[in-house]
Amino acid sequence: MFKHSGRFQLIDFQLSHNEMLLRSYANAERDYNIDILFKGVTSLNIKTTFYGEINIEVTTKKQSQLAEIIMPNEAFIFKIFDKYKIDNFIEAAAFGAFKNKLDFGYTSLGEFMWSPSNECIYWSHDDEEFKRMFLL
Repeated sequence: MFKHSGRFQLIDFQLSHNEMLLRSYANAERDYNIDILFKGVTSLNIKTTFYGEINIEVTTKKQSQLAEIIMPNEAFIFKIFDKYKIDNFIEAAAFGAFKNKLDFGYTSLGEFMWSPSNECIYWSHDDEEFKRMFLL
C-alpha cells in the first residue's frame, strides 16, 4: 500500500481524538517533513522508531464501534515494518501521508491535518488496491 524511505518516529498521540502521528523530519535531502497520520486508532503494538524504508499494509477489516465516528463500522489492522522486517500493528479507521514544514515539536494532528500547509500525498481509502480489497 504505502512505502517511503526515511527515519520515522512516533511523535504524537491524541487520546481524545484517537489520532497518532509518525514523522520523518526534514533533512539534507528534502526541506519538508513526511507525516503519517492514523485516524480512529483503537489499539497499537508498535516500536517508537522505524529505520530505512517504512512499509504499511492493510491485513484485516473488522467491526469497530470507535471507527464508526470516522468510517461507519470499519476498522483495519495496518501492518508496519521497516528494514528490520519486524511486524508492528495499528488498528485504525484510516491513515494518510502528508508533507509539511512544521518546526520540531509542532504536531500536524487535529485541525492542522487538513490545512493547506499540510499537503496530502497519500490517503489509504484512495488507494486502488485498498479499494479492491475492502471497499468495493
